[in-house]
Amino acid sequence: MEHDDTARALRRERIVAADVPSSLALGEQQIDAMIPHRPPFRLLDRVDHHRGGAIRGHRTVRADDPVFEGHFPGDPVYPGVLLLEMLGQLGLCLLHLSDAGLATGARLLKIHHAVFLAPVSPGTTLTLEARSLEADVIAASIAGQVWHGEVLCAVAILEVYLA
Repeated sequence: MEHDDTARALRRERIVAADVPSSLALGEQQIDAMIPHRPPFRLLDRVDHHRGGAIRGHRTVRADDPVFEGHFPGDPVYPGVLLLEMLGQLGLCLLHLSDAGLATGARLLKIHHAVFLAPVSPGTTLTLEARSLEADVIAASIAGQVWHGEVLCAVAILEVYLA
């Protein structure tokens, strides 16, 4: 199957080394200029690194997020599908920064090799990392990771159609 080696590597090594310093400072306003999502569905708080086809962003999962009321009462866990959405939004930022017009009109086609390795609790600050695997004028593939400190919470490879 396509991307098998990349998927295995995503579970063993970080896309952006933890000790790599910030190379830029993009907040919510700059992110809003790159992606169509808006609160409460913009799931990126800031982006602090972009270099060599890789990007790093951050999100604090608010303890009062209404999703925790039903997922799951008494044992709240942030939904995996929203972790994948975070990676997708970070991937759009990567495509935008790599080629300013490339991310316009992007739509998710497929999710490959999504694996959820650790739960995300209310109040957790996450580090999101992504890198471009391939991109042309029609489609792009992005590999992504969700980290809580040194704990890998989720990995996936996302394929998007560039409308």
